[in-house]
Amino acid sequence: MSPPASPQTTPSSVLTCAATAAATSFAVAGHDRGALVAVRAGLDHPGVITHLAALDVLPILDTWQAMRGTSAVRGFHLFLMAQPAGLPETMTSTPPPCCSLPRATCPLSGPRC
Repeated sequence: MSPPASPQTTPSSVLTCAATAAATSFAVAGHDRGALVAVRAGLDHPGVITHLAALDVLPILDTWQAMRGTSAVRGFHLFLMAQPAGLPETMTSTPPPCCSLPRATCPLSGPRC
């Protein structure tokens, strides 16, 4: 089993994938948290990454300081990667106990909500 993905380890996976395709240099783009991965890849491998596009990424420190009350509750997922190792992976890989989607589109076989 491979280690959990993180903004620190995923850039290496991106470079491994590119090397498999025989790419010695390439452009990379990322959206939201993927933009953080793209930036990390560019910082760690400046000789390989030729161009970088970071789209719709939130400024983490500004967002962290601005979140209060209801916005913090609704936006809790924005800070999963700031939690101790293991918690984000557990929360995002464990299916919910029930599904409120229509039966035809519900990916779970468990009880209905």
